[in-house]
Amino acid sequence: MLSRHARSVSVPGVRGASGQSSLEYLGIVLLASLVIGVGAALVDPAGVAHAVVAQVARGICIARGGDCQRDRAPCILASRSRSTDKRVRIAFVTLGGGRTLVRERRSDGTQVITDVQRLAGGGETAIGGEISIGGHGIGLLATATIEGRVGYGRSWFVPSAAAADRLIAQLDTPPPAVRARLHDNGPALTAPPAPDVTYTDKGLGSAIEARLGTLGLRYDTEDLMGVRHDARSGERMFTVRRRNDAVATLSLFAGQGIQASGRVEQRYAVTVDRDGRPLDLAVIEQRRLAAGVKPPGRAGSLLAAAGGPVLPDQQGAVATTERHLDLTDPDNLAAGAAFLRAVQHPHLQVGDAVAVSAELDRRLDAAGSAQVRLYALDVRRRGVQGRVAFGVELGGAATSSTETLALVRAAGRAPLGSWETREDCVAVA
Repeated sequence: MLSRHARSVSVPGVRGASGQSSLEYLGIVLLASLVIGVGAALVDPAGVAHAVVAQVARGICIARGGDCQRDRAPCILASRSRSTDKRVRIAFVTLGGGRTLVRERRSDGTQVITDVQRLAGGGETAIGGEISIGGHGIGLLATATIEGRVGYGRSWFVPSAAAADRLIAQLDTPPPAVRARLHDNGPALTAPPAPDVTYTDKGLGSAIEARLGTLGLRYDTEDLMGVRHDARSGERMFTVRRRNDAVATLSLFAGQGIQASGRVEQRYAVTVDRDGRPLDLAVIEQRRLAAGVKPPGRAGSLLAAAGGPVLPDQQGAVATTERHLDLTDPDNLAAGAAFLRAVQHPHLQVGDAVAVSAELDRRLDAAGSAQVRLYALDVRRRGVQGRVAFGVELGGAATSSTETLALVRAAGRAPLGSWETREDCVAVA
């Protein structure tokens, strides 16, 4: 999940060390690499060569004050996201909004809590009619939608599960004025602390949907551009994200249905320090496949009442590939110059959201770090919606969903190094 969306948050390196300390570290790395290399080359020449080269590259990166720890960043072991969305359609106008709360457990024992608020508005044309409860409906309906979307997010890095529990309780507690109207006299909680990371993004989304009888098809695409601010380091991250979703549903009887979905999400990011110096370039791709069968409403209720398992609406897998390039290296910076301009000054366009040149792609593979992670996915949804349209539509929807991810495999590669299993992540997961 990123994860971030979904998430691509800056991981500060060791740039705070003095120049003298960096040079001393480089000397130690070179000496240790030489000693270890001579002794171990007789056992595994190829593996030792990769390790030595990677450590020397890391030492040089640290000496010049680069962003050198991307391949060692903590893995997200598990995440849980809760989303609520409401939407109103009046004639050709659509208005909507929602919230997503994400909790991520990381391999270093810390947790990340992210709270995202969303607003959307645009136009929709439709013909036909449909009524739906719990995501399954009947009718004949075809729609096309285009809308502007704005999001605001906050993230907190907390040291433990207990701290995460308390922060979520603070975020979920209504403000005093709302509690007074609800006559809620429960225990008061202090306001949440200032977030570690804040971000805003904006862009366009569009969707085409058709339903004929029990068969439904939907294709959704979204382009968002934004900036993230890290209060801890002063760094800023410029992001461009493109997401494409395809969903097919087949409603059977008594609320039972089959659904399959696929998603491809591409994210491009450039991180700069508080003075605007480029530090890191990131190209992230996430692919998701999921499918499931929803049991009839009465059968599902009886199963839950009998203490049986609550079946997910969908199960599947999410694969994430994340590549980074250290921009304090002049050659890397030159290779990524056009990429930097496209991400820092983005605009909507047909084709690739951000072009990755053949030269930059080769540079990412040759001199960049990379991470690959595979997660098991579990999705649960519920909601109600209804609409009637004869060229002009009137309707609304209120839906909620819970998605959980659990790490299955993880591997990483340091700059100029070889691929290795992230045992520090897999063993803990």
